[in-house]
Amino acid sequence: MSPTQQEVNRSYVLYGCGGMTTVQGRLAEHGMCQSPHWVSSPPDWRFRYLTDLKPDDLRQLLEDVMKRYGIRLYQEAAVYGERA
Repeated sequence: MSPTQQEVNRSYVLYGCGGMTTVQGRLAEHGMCQSPHWVSSPPDWRFRYLTDLKPDDLRQLLEDVMKRYGIRLYQEAAVYGERA
């Protein structure tokens, strides 16, 4: 099911250094990347990621690139009517 067809109920902010398009490509079929921008200057970046993936599933999806690009991810509060 495409990200536009499934319920998106989790929001994360991801930070990294280099490889932003690689990371976004990996995530694209599981959710939506929003507001990508450089932090200070390239190659440091951040973007918001909307998905239905749980934190452990997201880490597993990015496992092989997390160390390479120094990825840090933070889950935001519930979105789109999800009950806390």
